[in-house]
Amino acid sequence: LKAEAAVDYVSKTDNGKEDKQLLGLDINASRAMLSGNKNMPVVSEIVAENCVLAGNMLRNKPVIEACYEGYLNGWGSLPKRLCKGLQMVAKEGGDFRGLQSATILIILLNAPPVDPRIDFGESPLMDWDRLIQLSETKNYLEWVGELPTHQWPQGNIFRTWN
Repeated sequence: LKAEAAVDYVSKTDNGKEDKQLLGLDINASRAMLSGNKNMPVVSEIVAENCVLAGNMLRNKPVIEACYEGYLNGWGSLPKRLCKGLQMVAKEGGDFRGLQSATILIILLNAPPVDPRIDFGESPLMDWDRLIQLSETKNYLEWVGELPTHQWPQGNIFRTWN
C-alpha cells in the first residue's frame, strides 16, 4: 500500500482527523501526511527524501527544522540519530506544554519493530537515550535476533540452545 493511499484510508472515516497529524512513509519511500486544521498553536512539517516529520503544539516553526538537522547531522544507529533530532527539538523550544514523552516506532522487513517509549518521565530524552543504549548491547541484540520479523515470521527456528 502506498503511503498516500494508507493515509487516505485511515483518515477518510476518522471524524476527529481535524485534530490529528498522520504521517506515512512506505517501503518505496513515497511519503504522505495529513495535518488537521484544528492542530495548534504552531504546526510544521517537512517532507524530504526517505523522510517525513511533523509536529503540532510547537513553540515555533523552527522546531521541526531543528529536528531534521539533528537527525541529518547525528551519527550511529537510526534510533540514535532520531534521538539527536529530538534533543535538538528540546533545545529549540519543543512542545509549548513542555516535554512529557519521547517515542518512536521503526518498522523494518528484516528486524522486529523498535519501539522505545518514555511517557510522562521527568527527563524523557535522557531516559530514552539510555533505553536506546541498552537496546544496542550485545545480549539484547542477540535476543532480538531470535524474534519474528516480516521476512521470518517464525523467528529464528534454527537456534541451538545450550
